[in-house]
Amino acid sequence: MEARFTIRAVAERSGVSVHTIRAWEKRYRALAPGRTETNRRFYSEEDVARLILLRNALEAGHTISLIAELTNPELAQLGHRNHPATSHDDAVAHIRQSCERAIQSLDADLLTYELCRAHGTLGLNSFLDQVVAPLLVRIGSGWETGEIGIAQEHLASAVFRRELEAIRTSLGAKASDPVLISTTPVGQLHELGALLAAVVAAGEGWNAVFLGANMPASEIVGAASRLGARVVALSLIHPENDPLVTTDLQVMAEQLPRSVGILVGGRAAHSYASSLQAIGAKVCQTLPEMREELSRARSAR
Repeated sequence: MEARFTIRAVAERSGVSVHTIRAWEKRYRALAPGRTETNRRFYSEEDVARLILLRNALEAGHTISLIAELTNPELAQLGHRNHPATSHDDAVAHIRQSCERAIQSLDADLLTYELCRAHGTLGLNSFLDQVVAPLLVRIGSGWETGEIGIAQEHLASAVFRRELEAIRTSLGAKASDPVLISTTPVGQLHELGALLAAVVAAGEGWNAVFLGANMPASEIVGAASRLGARVVALSLIHPENDPLVTTDLQVMAEQLPRSVGILVGGRAAHSYASSLQAIGAKVCQTLPEMREELSRARSAR
């Protein structure tokens, strides 16, 4: 009997993320998985081989929309052709530039395509660390300086929100996974940093619950209690030095169990340094730092 694989198993075997596989199926019909009697998708060894061929072709510089309908032998031939060598850093720089051009031209489809391509080519962690995080910073600073207009900022935020949420959902969670709650305090209206933190946590094997933005301390504490959260992740973007945030941080520290860690990131975190230090919160300046803190929190029990 032919082997049947779930989409997760295929993702692990091929090195192509679950989210990217689904995008390639839906948008480009690059794969045609089988169906069980209960209408669930399943994949074969040939599908795994095809995904590896597609991944190799993308890494060689080809575009998914142009190669999605090629046969496996045709894809294999692409791998034998010579293509100019492109360093990892050059590839990342090219992706960021393409994304910025898409934002400036208000091209949501192109931005979506570039993000999906980057995810499939770079893998989850490099995609988040080297593409998403820098672009979100660039969008924020560009909006403040006027280089990026309101329309561009809103369009980009909508695309990033949709793609990050799709990735978080596709990563799934097991009942045994520790729970992390990600949100922003009252007055902090920018939610993408918190959503990014949730995706990072999900990628590290946490049940990442994203509560959105502008959440009162009492609601954060209540959600953490109901869900048995081991970590609360907060994103602080704007404004800086808001007394409401300082008060809410104190409330959370007083009402959350000592066993619940508080991780904080975002460009405004530095302005709350004394308050964060006073409550024992861990400030994560980078996504790798957050992963390290999550690893420590997981092993603490």
